[in-house]
Amino acid sequence: SAREFLDIQLSHISHHFEAVFSSVSDYGEPKTAHFYLEVCRRLGVSPRQVVHVGDSRDFDYEIPRQAGITAFHLDRKHGGDSYVVGNLLEFVHRLREL
Repeated sequence: SAREFLDIQLSHISHHFEAVFSSVSDYGEPKTAHFYLEVCRRLGVSPRQVVHVGDSRDFDYEIPRQAGITAFHLDRKHGGDSYVVGNLLEFVHRLREL
């Protein structure tokens, strides 16, 4: 999302996040492997230290995996595959397994 929307969407939970990045607003591009690697660089972590979850199979699962990030596809209708989760509680369970 653009930064303007993120600020509204996260207004009640922003205190839970150390940093929030918008590929569109901060980097002027969609989520690309370059974007994910740049976020890792700015956070001072390697891609292998990052776990990402999102509802876009391409932008939140395939592309982060290309950057070396462990990624999960949030598919509320078809969860259950090894890197597909049906909800965020299932995602937490998978994180604990890692």
